[in-house]
Amino acid sequence: MADLVDAGTGTTAELEAVGVQGRFALVRLPYDSPSATCVARGAKAAGALAVIVHRAAPGRWLPSTVTLRTELTDAKGNSVSQLVIGAYAVR
Repeated sequence: MADLVDAGTGTTAELEAVGVQGRFALVRLPYDSPSATCVARGAKAAGALAVIVHRAAPGRWLPSTVTLRTELTDAKGNSVSQLVIGAYAVR
């Protein structure tokens, strides 16, 4: 099982500092920060196995669900992408 490393806000410098190569990267984004997709691309370029993005919502907190997106490519170039809306509830 790969390690989970705290990559702060996912800047290039933070990703390099924690060494995400072959690991899972936990990234915390402010609500008004750049796109999580841009951060995920940076982590992928740095060699992360996966990126878990936490973005704080503004205002009053309400229970909600988590949406997961995966994109995988094997060594032969075969790829798959999947989007799971409402994967699990957050209280």
